[in-house]
Amino acid sequence: MKLLDFIVCDDIRLELGNKVTIVGVYGDVIMVEAKNISAISWPIPLKMAVYWRIQLDQDDKNQWPERNFDFELNAFHNSEPLFQFVGKLEEHINKDAQIIGIPFAGAIVGLKSTGVLTFDLIIKSSGKEIKRFTSPYEVVVKTKLQENF
Repeated sequence: MKLLDFIVCDDIRLELGNKVTIVGVYGDVIMVEAKNISAISWPIPLKMAVYWRIQLDQDDKNQWPERNFDFELNAFHNSEPLFQFVGKLEEHINKDAQIIGIPFAGAIVGLKSTGVLTFDLIIKSSGKEIKRFTSPYEVVVKTKLQENF
């Protein structure tokens, strides 16, 4: 298994025809803007979604032909747990596809402060971890004074 894409955004929508719409893509910085810094009332609610695309190689296809995987997504803020999603990947997998898109859509999280967001995706088969992906970059949460507020 190989990580192709990792995207942090506001929302993910599954469309007809096996298409995915990704809305409000963040880079490696999320800015919390306010008229003045004291106007920011932590924790702040932030709608967050994460999209991973993973490529299966031939060994993966041979070892797990049914593609009956479980997953665990862990998000961390300043190294502290922020949220966790768990579930089954079989719902997200076209049995003929070589690339798996894994959307985690629309959690409202309460960020307690500025800092660093990181993510882990753990793929399991029969309860055993078979692959762990760590976000290839950190997402930094910063504050910014908003001009012309």
